[in-house]
Parts: sequence; structure tokens; C-alpha cells
Amino acid sequence: MTATDGLIRTAFDAYNRRDSMSLLAMLPDDIVWPGDVGMLKGKDALQAYWQRQWATTRTHDTVVDVREMGGGYVVVSLSQTVETLDGVPISSGHLHYGFVVRDGLIQALKTRKA
Repeated sequence: MTATDGLIRTAFDAYNRRDSMSLLAMLPDDIVWPGDVGMLKGKDALQAYWQRQWATTRTHDTVVDVREMGGGYVVVSLSQTVETLDGVPISSGHLHYGFVVRDGLIQALKTRKA
């Protein structure tokens, strides 16, 4: 396992635990991240976004594959399930996330359905 692979898997583990402090430690202070209504700027905005998500749904992401494509670009394949807080399924499927990793931090994220 490479350092990048470990970083990505650790990030998804923290997300599944709803541990925003651990997640934020893996991002730069000036992070720009896609949200549900545009780009989120900075760690405070991202933490608030995650807290809103976690207050209404339970998402679990299982990393299937991490591929380093060069230049810090990483493609992550995962299986995702989303449920209500009482466990009623909302959605499930496979996604590919594109990350930029530099200096041991996740610098950016792009998403698309598999």
C-alpha cells in the first residue's frame, strides 16, 4: 500500500465514522470542495456541509480500488450506500472519485457516477 492509498482509505474510514476533525486534518486550509449547491471554500464550510449531511442521512463508502494516475491525480472506485437515520435505504451504487493529492494532503475532489 502506498502513502496515497493509505491516505485515501483513512479519509473514507473517517467519513464513515463521521469524524470530521480527522477528515479536515487531511485537507489544506484553503480547500475548495464540491457541495450540493456549488463549491465550498475552506474547512469551516466543508465541516458544516458534512454535519448537515450526517444530520439527515447515513452514508457508507467502501473503497474498492485506488489508482494513482500520475501528477498527484488519484481515481478511487467505491461502493456507496445511503440510508435514512433509521436505516431505510435511499440509494446504493458505484462511484468514481477523482482526487488530487499533494504534500500528503487531499487537495481536491471531483465526482461522477460509475
